Amino acid sequence: MLLQWCLKGISEHSHFTDAHATGLLRKGIPSRWLLSYAGSNAFADVSAAQQTLSQAALDNHVNNYGAVAGNTPYISLSAGSVVPASHGVSVRPAWRTALDFATQGGAVSGYIFRCWVILSPKPSAGLSPLADEVRELNIFRQFFTFHDEGEVAAKILVPHRQIEWVQKFDARGNFIFQADNPDFVDPLDICNLIEVVA
Repeated sequence: MLLQWCLKGISEHSHFTDAHATGLLRKGIPSRWLLSYAGSNAFADVSAAQQTLSQAALDNHVNNYGAVAGNTPYISLSAGSVVPASHGVSVRPAWRTALDFATQGGAVSGYIFRCWVILSPKPSAGLSPLADEVRELNIFRQFFTFHDEGEVAAKILVPHRQIEWVQKFDARGNFIFQADNPDFVDPLDICNLIEVVA
């Protein structure tokens, strides 16, 4: 398993304000499925969401997002990408993708979250704790159309302790504020290899 830093861009609108953005530092970043179908029994909701995880659902999330946007159990994050270019390669930074999504291409103000996820080195569409590195074309060739976005697909919920901070930007990309997560757990605290007991 690998730990991967990612960015998530979310636009500001009447149902997602500064209070909502900073609130995610205490709640986590939910999937659209969890937002749409969440009821009073959180355990049942998460269990039901896990039942919706599949390779077909991931394919729809990446390649047919418009049709499933309201109830996808996946969460699009960006980790950046490297793409071939006439002079070698071109780097597409995660920051550019996240800011574009956050501001809807410079139309509104928005928020960027910095978080980390656990990546599986193989496709794991049905395992909720693991994110799929859909930008990795050696594994996910069917997602080549959106490779430039550098997407990593998290599942159901990015836990709040994995979100380091949220920053707000205006439509022109000017920084407005940053809120840090006091409950954040640095991945460096958990990723050391533990030796066997001899």
